[in-house]
Amino acid sequence: MNLLIRADASALIGTGHIMRTLALAQAWQSLGGEISYTVSECPAGLLGRLQNEKCSVSLIGTVEAGSVEDAGATIEAAERIGAQRVVVDGYQFGPSFQTQLIEAGLKVLLLDDCGHYSNYPADLVLNQNSYADESLYPHRNEHTKLLLGSRFVLLRREFLESERPNRDGEKAPERILVTVGGSDPHNATRTILRALNLWTERKLKVRVLIGAGFNDDCFEAEVDRGKHDIELIKETVDMPGQLNWADVAITAAGSTIWECLYLRVPFAVLTVSENQEANAADLQRAGSAIYLGSCQTGLSESDILSSINELLVNPEKNRCGQIDVDGFGTNRVIAELRGDRIWLRQATGDDCRLLWEWANDPAVRSASFNQEEIPWEDHVKWFQIRMADEHSRSYIAINENEQAIGQIRFDRVDGRTQIGFSLDFKARGQSLGVDLIKLGTEKFRSEGFRDDLHAWAKSANISSQKAFVRAGYETAGEEEVNGAKANHFVAKAS
Repeated sequence: MNLLIRADASALIGTGHIMRTLALAQAWQSLGGEISYTVSECPAGLLGRLQNEKCSVSLIGTVEAGSVEDAGATIEAAERIGAQRVVVDGYQFGPSFQTQLIEAGLKVLLLDDCGHYSNYPADLVLNQNSYADESLYPHRNEHTKLLLGSRFVLLRREFLESERPNRDGEKAPERILVTVGGSDPHNATRTILRALNLWTERKLKVRVLIGAGFNDDCFEAEVDRGKHDIELIKETVDMPGQLNWADVAITAAGSTIWECLYLRVPFAVLTVSENQEANAADLQRAGSAIYLGSCQTGLSESDILSSINELLVNPEKNRCGQIDVDGFGTNRVIAELRGDRIWLRQATGDDCRLLWEWANDPAVRSASFNQEEIPWEDHVKWFQIRMADEHSRSYIAINENEQAIGQIRFDRVDGRTQIGFSLDFKARGQSLGVDLIKLGTEKFRSEGFRDDLHAWAKSANISSQKAFVRAGYETAGEEEVNGAKANHFVAKAS
């Protein structure tokens, strides 16, 4: 399936709308879909990033964002690439825009931050802010589904693949990262640098990220006057690396706050627009960040200095607090957008006992080619070997109630990649095996594995046989496995 994303970026509105939708684009591509962006404005550097991500981009010219003409151009773009689903991110795309897309037969996911529209006709409304709840959306269509809170936070692939270092808070912070987003219309970066210049307790290493939408040429002078080691980095392509380098960070209350929480970086936050203020206040209330203040009302160097002092002198106070970002938000949103009943995450060491319990379920043992109960010690050894094997993958299936309901694994055995799956007894009888096989195969392929996939099901195991066939696997004849008759199924690499 192809997906269209409608979003804009500029020095005035920043780059956040496009950068957070890029997480959805990457996840959609990993499942075999194509991505196209439709924009009315976007800095050249960000256009290059989208093209490097293998996203096609179409420009719709000078139409007013959110207008009838804009909606018409968006519909035409969706028809051109054969997309039935559209992601819309921006503050101009109100009820009439959403309705026009829906009446054209498109399924619409709207990314929202503040619940300011009079009505929400979109099929899905995503508000990933920690304070978001249904009270923000009293006027929405009956079919509209709300995806609310930090469990739906969108993180790009580079963050999910990054190490999450342990931060014990005992070391005095020496490295500080400053980033206010893709643009800085209020010159907050300059104010922060001047405030840092007033902090003289010890010398710091400071990295300042300059985004694609920056238009201020005065940072070099602030660097020359600075008392700390200051480095300017323009349009970084390695945001996880920058955050992992830092002991602490100062950031605007945009998407970077979720990246800090995920990577466990203590941070102070400022707001560059009114719609960020509720987020910043909630972060401070939850003990997840220090709130510096608002660019809208003016940031003073003395106020920033006071907050910086708290951030640098008391690092043990800075922790994730009550707000959790687990890294699976994009999976949850993609499942809703595709209409999947389950989504998959990679198995971890914490799943060892759960997998053992599922493996020893009487129905699972009966369907297996080795029916003996598996001792715990043998399972632990097997699990450790499989987790360390670069050719093996194990995934856990999660339903819409956040319950683990099954597993699927791929193992390299005797030169062939074999697939096996099982469902928790509470999830059986719902045809979820088909979903699990399809999603597992897509997930495995998305990680670069191009082998033929082989599966065997006992001749008496009719439900598994039907599941493989309905999931697109081809029958490859009957064989004998461990003395039992079995049907062989194959998914060709092509």
